[in-house]
Formats: sequence, C-alpha cells, structure tokens
Amino acid sequence: MPTRGSTRAYLAVGAAGSLWGTGFMFGKIALQELAVPHMILYRLSLAACGFVPVLLARGRRVEREDWPRILAAGALGVPVLFLVQFEGLARTTVSHAALMVGTAPILIGLAAARFASEPLTRRHWRCWSRRRWVPC
Repeated sequence: MPTRGSTRAYLAVGAAGSLWGTGFMFGKIALQELAVPHMILYRLSLAACGFVPVLLARGRRVEREDWPRILAAGALGVPVLFLVQFEGLARTTVSHAALMVGTAPILIGLAAARFASEPLTRRHWRCWSRRRWVPC
C-alpha cells in the first residue's frame, strides 16, 4: 500500500514527466515567434526568477569556492546545451526530437559501459525496461 509520501512522489514524477514531455511542443511554437538565442534567454531568465526566491527563502548559502564552477556551468553548460537542443528542434519535427531524446537512456547506458566500464548485462537492461528505479 503506498504511503502518503510515496503517493506525493509518484504524482510529482508524473507531473514532471508530463511537463517535460510538452517542452518540445511549446518550444516549436515559441520558435515560430522567437530566434533560438532569445528563447533560451527568456527561458533561463524565467527559471532564475522562480529559483532564486526559493533559494533565498530556504536560507541556502553558496560557498565562495563553489562560485567559479557555478558561473562556468551557468555560462557554458546549460545555455550551450539548450542552444544545441533547440537549434536542432528548429530544423526538425517535434516527433523526431522526442524520438531522439527518448533514446538517451540507451545511449547513456552504452556510453557508461564503454567509457566508465559499467556492467551492462541482460539483467540490467531487463530492470531498466521494467521502469524499476532501484537495482534489481
């Protein structure tokens, strides 16, 4: 029997998956009116407007030695990823983009086996295909 906490967790995961799944559709709509760099600027600016108050309300502090990494990731990591992703979306269909993103777990598994020597057995793939989020 699911507990109250696990039910909330499942609902949160379902909501996040639903919202994530609509990102390409809304991205394609936004690309009809905006250029890719402008769309990324607005998207990340709105995300920061929602994130910073939560960070401040929880009283979290960022240590001084963490700032260079945070600024590098903020300047290069996420914006570059989104620029490549949405520039690709501008050149293809929503269905094709979703199919490419849907293959990401398989590609990550293959890359982990090749470059990080992670085990990749039939048992691991079977557990992944059952959508189990714990090692089986």
